[in-house]
Amino acid sequence: MKRITQFLLLAALLTTIHPAHAIVIQTGEWFATDTITGKTQNYCYKPKTTAILGNARKGRVVTKKGCVINTIESNETTFKSTFFCLKAEERIDLELDLTKIGKNELTMKMRLAYEKDGKKTVVNRNYVQKFIKKTCSSNTKPAPDGRPNIFN
Repeated sequence: MKRITQFLLLAALLTTIHPAHAIVIQTGEWFATDTITGKTQNYCYKPKTTAILGNARKGRVVTKKGCVINTIESNETTFKSTFFCLKAEERIDLELDLTKIGKNELTMKMRLAYEKDGKKTVVNRNYVQKFIKKTCSSNTKPAPDGRPNIFN
């Protein structure tokens, strides 16, 4: 379950894209609501965070240690990507679809399939994220930088 949480956080951060050819995401504090479970979480998107995927472009594929991040679509209103990783004992498939609703609101659909030791778990999430303020509260959870540990 810990690994699933890590990949959900990865999905949340894939929402941070460079403005040149992609969605402009404001740095600061964002409030995220999972429309399926009702759970909420505040995240702090720092400038470094929003810059990590600054090269995200349609068709860009990044591969490392048997894992692949593929940018399917990237423009002013939409970002779609897939992440696939196959290791000796585990397989991870992640699909992410982010849509900009307005300057201060995003929706994100995510599907994660995780398999380890023959046991498969599938998680579907739909998030609504709303910008709160430019500075983050001291207790706000930092947003991950969008890359699995193998890409750091």
